[in-house]
Amino acid sequence: MTLVAGVDSSTQSCKVVVLDAESGALVRAGRASHPEGTEVHPDEWWRALSEAFGDAGGLADVSALSVGGQQHGMVLLDLEGNVVRPALLWNDTRSAGSAEDLTAEVGAEDFARRTGLVPVASFTITKIRWIRDHEPESMARVAAVALPHDWLTWRLRGYGPAGSSPLGPDLDELTTDRSDASGTGYWSPLTGRYDLDLFKLAFGQDAREASGGTTTAAPGVVVLPRVLGPGETAGRVHPACFGAVAQAKCWAAGSCSASGRGQCRRRAWARSQTRRRRRVRGHQRHRVRRRLFTRT
Repeated sequence: MTLVAGVDSSTQSCKVVVLDAESGALVRAGRASHPEGTEVHPDEWWRALSEAFGDAGGLADVSALSVGGQQHGMVLLDLEGNVVRPALLWNDTRSAGSAEDLTAEVGAEDFARRTGLVPVASFTITKIRWIRDHEPESMARVAAVALPHDWLTWRLRGYGPAGSSPLGPDLDELTTDRSDASGTGYWSPLTGRYDLDLFKLAFGQDAREASGGTTTAAPGVVVLPRVLGPGETAGRVHPACFGAVAQAKCWAAGSCSASGRGQCRRRAWARSQTRRRRRVRGHQRHRVRRRLFTRT
């Protein structure tokens, strides 16, 4: 039996489910709570992820892992991969004034045209503006800006603070997906690229997209996670992470699968969609039969 796992690192807790890839049946599950509040240190997500994996029986027999997380939260990293300050979550509204300022500076219509949204306090762009205006000492340390899901994927692949992660603080290995990027306020769904002018307007520093290589992060230029395509891989889960299968491979959106069996998650998804379509068609036929019976 091939097992696949899903992670939901949400605002309140981290949930893990382990499923049979063929049938979709639940095999086991785990859960751990996150601290309350609108700002949380990312280390708490890592702790909860470890506890939830333990509660779900570990990863040693899991062939594929897909990670989902809360959107919009701001994770700031320094050159050594350390978290600069607790992450401001999507539900932190202290940046409401910053949202109004950015909208006034750019114009609501232009913002919507460039990014598909108009800033409100939940979006990441308003939070980096708030940091610029209220915490200059934090701003001075920032070498990368990521989202909760990006940071977890980075850590699962073995990257992190110098001295406390297998592969160290390679910021150019940060990755994200289009869904998370589209909620930052500085990514364009029209071009499929970051709007670096908007980022600089909000934060006051230049930025670039992570290269996925070994480029040395330059002081004063902020690294933003590389935006992966729908079928693009992010890398490999490090075998030291929670007893993961050795040589596990990370797919876009933080999904991870064992080498040689990377299609199992996609096949499981395809099977689930087929079952769903069959249920829908069966329901539609049932409705037609009922309608015909009623009319006669």
